Amino acid sequence: MRAASAARDSGLTICKRLVTMMGGGIDMASEGGHGTRFTVRVSLPEA
Repeated sequence: MRAASAARDSGLTICKRLVTMMGGGIDMASEGGHGTRFTVRVSLPEA
């Protein structure tokens, strides 16, 4: 379980860095017994 936790934390750290570099943010909502939801917000230019 410890390795899974370290991998998850590393993944979240990488995501946060990327999203921050893009001028966005990450929100988290956790509900006991139901899991955790992450919302990533970034502004993207129109294609």
